[in-house]
Amino acid sequence: TESPTMAVRGLLIDTGRTFLSPKFLEELLNAMALLRLNYLHWHLTDDQSFPIESLQHPSLHQNGSGWLGYIHNKERCPQPSGQFYTQDTLRHLVGYAGRHGIRIIPELDMPGHARSWGVGNESWILPCPRWHAKRKNSGVKGEYVVNLPLNIGNKYVWKIV
Repeated sequence: TESPTMAVRGLLIDTGRTFLSPKFLEELLNAMALLRLNYLHWHLTDDQSFPIESLQHPSLHQNGSGWLGYIHNKERCPQPSGQFYTQDTLRHLVGYAGRHGIRIIPELDMPGHARSWGVGNESWILPCPRWHAKRKNSGVKGEYVVNLPLNIGNKYVWKIV
């Protein structure tokens, strides 16, 4: 009998910086099943975007999914498209993965790398003006990426998390 050597065989994808269509994700899950991979670590959010529909806090995806956040430069890393995954799409993909023997591990990058959470909700993140100025003038990773953390001193942020 043939059996895998490792119990956990996975892949990591990052849609916090690059939106991947649900159809592409289904094709990816099909390929993972063929290769007998059983875990998908899904990096959903980052400084650059919040591409998950939030029914309780729609400003998260309405404002955060299209936030401008270059990683390297405009040519290699286009702006987030403003697209997001609806709750129905997420449920469908989790079910689809499960039917293929794949468990999805979601990751919401926080409390750091949360700038996309604060677009339109400025009190949810901590302002770091000195850091922003330093990064802007350094030329490293583009002027807009500053990895701002959630404001854990704000009691409302705890309710959201």
